[in-house]
Amino acid sequence: MVNTMLTNLFPLVIAMAPAIHAAGWVTWTQINPETQVQGVFTGGAGAYAGTVTATVSGASSGATTGINGLIVQSTTNLTTNFTNNYHTNPGPVFPNFGVTYNDSQDEYTVTVDFSGLANGYLPAGSILAILDVDIEENIRDLRATDPSSAAITTAWLIQRAGVAGFLDYVNADGDQTGSLTAPTMSNSAGVYQFLGKGFNDNAALLGYFTTQDIRTFTFEFDKSNNATSFNGTGGYGISIGEDVPEPSTTALLSIAALAFAIRMRRNLRRA
Repeated sequence: MVNTMLTNLFPLVIAMAPAIHAAGWVTWTQINPETQVQGVFTGGAGAYAGTVTATVSGASSGATTGINGLIVQSTTNLTTNFTNNYHTNPGPVFPNFGVTYNDSQDEYTVTVDFSGLANGYLPAGSILAILDVDIEENIRDLRATDPSSAAITTAWLIQRAGVAGFLDYVNADGDQTGSLTAPTMSNSAGVYQFLGKGFNDNAALLGYFTTQDIRTFTFEFDKSNNATSFNGTGGYGISIGEDVPEPSTTALLSIAALAFAIRMRRNLRRA
């Protein structure tokens, strides 16, 4: 009887330990047109309670009036590839803020500030998702500061393993992960470059973990000035999530053992 109960119980519990992680993504609100958005972690508590603010500075407009700038976005039509590797906010919704432009000469600086969170910084182990950097769109000089506001001069991002690190997250034309072109990425002394290469019919996600506590990160946005390639309104997105591991197999087996012990005690009482 004991062996039968264990055989029936353990496979069920082990199946409850998926490889994905539970992420409460930041949901954004427009504060100032083009120049500022503010967000909160969905269900955020503890170190993730409070607000995050993204702000534009040093804007230079090209031929068209205005830079388009920061906008609030969300995606509901998600690929299975995404939902197999990431949780969503209730809806299901995957929110982000868009970094956009009106023409290829728009340039500006974006600063994302985590000092409004409970501890004044984004904890290491959080998720940074970079979305749809293509058609010569660029994230230049992405750099971060630590909780004391000192510049971080070592690597502070690590790409997620396997398909979670690079996938098609929008299901508009089906899952095209295998045919997407990733931007060129480089890092020197904690300063990252993401340079868009080709046009992707669907939207590519680059998924990273932060490896250090971060008070702010800043980057330069520009669209390469190449009118013969693509010139018009466009942009990319930034999503930030709290990464909370699902219960481990070991923990779940402990729960299973406890449930088994309770069941055995009840059986002994009945005897």
